[in-house]
Amino acid sequence: PGKEPLLTADILEMLDSLDDGLLGCRDRALLLVGFAGGFRRSELVALDVEDVNETADGLVIRVRRSKTDPEAKPRHKGMSMFLCEKGKGFSVSRKLEKLGYKGIDSAELVFEDYRVPAANLIGGEEGRGFQQAVGGLELGRINVAARGVGIAAAALAKALKYSQQRQTFGKPICEHQAIQLKLGEMGTRVEAARLLVRNAAEIYDRGERCDMEAGMAKYFATEAAFENAHEALRIHGGYGYSKEFAVERLYRDAPLLCIGEGTNEMQRIIIAKQLIQRNRI
Repeated sequence: PGKEPLLTADILEMLDSLDDGLLGCRDRALLLVGFAGGFRRSELVALDVEDVNETADGLVIRVRRSKTDPEAKPRHKGMSMFLCEKGKGFSVSRKLEKLGYKGIDSAELVFEDYRVPAANLIGGEEGRGFQQAVGGLELGRINVAARGVGIAAAALAKALKYSQQRQTFGKPICEHQAIQLKLGEMGTRVEAARLLVRNAAEIYDRGERCDMEAGMAKYFATEAAFENAHEALRIHGGYGYSKEFAVERLYRDAPLLCIGEGTNEMQRIIIAKQLIQRNRI
């Protein structure tokens, strides 16, 4: 009571930060983790403890970026995931307004004196939290990459249509070289992004490791979405900045793809590390 409401953690970003220090979890983010059999007092020293309450059933601990095994090496080990069901102490405080992606609601979740039963341990095995989280990264990044292709292709289609309808100096603007340069780049981005996504998806379907290919697809396709949306808006001119045309929505939706499922800065680091590992001299 009296403390700021705590947001649920962006689990994947947090795990990445624990792995190599590249990213920090959001200041107000919270992940409820615990030791299936309960914590011992001596173990609390390794945790960034928010508060501790002792009950007849044991200790109720609220922590930030914690580990159930403080001695685990490397640092990302010793974590567990729990299913946090709706109930006493768990509430939704407010809807969070976003720049784009209006079709998916985002909300602030508040945990206050909330208890997670040991039976809610995901997978039934302690210390598997990291593996459970990263197990879906390859597929998740291919998914986001495919969305990037969709936005990039939609931006191109709308730019092509408008540039053939809008006329200046007695001819459609698509006949001006400045517009043709934009359209040429936009089309190339779409096809290259589509091929990268297809390649990553085919490798994943074969059951092979594809973290580098998924990272390449995610990085390139989402940047293609961002750039194509921007160029489509510019081709539409003033109309692109209004809600008369859909390109303004693409322009708002695209940036999230460059952030979700691991930032594009992180993708480039993953790609580089895999390139080095696969091409040792």
